[in-house]
Amino acid sequence: MNDRMFQDPNSQGVILLVYSIILTRQIANIRSDMDLVNCTLINEHGYASQEIINLMLTGQARSNVHDGDKDLGDNFVLKGIYNQAEVGFLTLYEHYGYF
Repeated sequence: MNDRMFQDPNSQGVILLVYSIILTRQIANIRSDMDLVNCTLINEHGYASQEIINLMLTGQARSNVHDGDKDLGDNFVLKGIYNQAEVGFLTLYEHYGYF
């Protein structure tokens, strides 16, 4: 792979990587991974959502980072990660000491 694809500010390397990840998992599977049907991979501020981060790290677009699913009752389940990823994830909130 050409290294300039990710280094050149005018290249589309990152978006091609994201497209590849999305198409590999398939959109129907990504939607079923998420907690809510109206979730997106980009959040309201234009940043990558937790779902796309989890998709890139674990292969599933889960909405949460806790272990497994948490059933809250009334047919509402918070979907979490089943297997720990080999690569860690540190949120910005952890960096600022909020957690």
